[in-house]
Amino acid sequence: MKLYLIRHGIAADGSENISDKDRPLTREGVRKFRRVVEGFIRLDPPIDLIFSSPFMRARQTADILADHIDAAQRYPITVQIAESLAPPDDLQAFLSKVVAINYAARGVAAIGHEPILSRWIATLCGQGHGQFEMKKGAIAGIELAGDDPFSGELFMLAPPALLRLIAG
Repeated sequence: MKLYLIRHGIAADGSENISDKDRPLTREGVRKFRRVVEGFIRLDPPIDLIFSSPFMRARQTADILADHIDAAQRYPITVQIAESLAPPDDLQAFLSKVVAINYAARGVAAIGHEPILSRWIATLCGQGHGQFEMKKGAIAGIELAGDDPFSGELFMLAPPALLRLIAG
């Protein structure tokens, strides 16, 4: 199964009036992430299910991805909230949920935050070693091992600028 780890788009800065969990995407964040998804869809990713952190900016990012996949694949795709994608994260709980819910999925997308996603990439692909940079809107693709879904091979690490370029 392919696992796509996706960092949320550009969000509003934190302030005294809004909690971190409630920070929405900015207009620029929405615009840029739509272009990222247009490029990503051109790569024809096999995504059957989307998980999102419960934080507003991640949910909005997941909704943009779901809308584009619906239009491109002509079938609805669901977004499920996964508390394990938000601080404090829990990779084992997340992967157990993925395997239990949709063991036959070709691909799953997970929308989350830094430094969680970089740490997950290092854990799944590098035995916890190595550093990865996930800019806002970046997408990493990991092929999970069939016999051990808790390890995998990184096959893609695309910064948002590259995906916008692919979009044309």
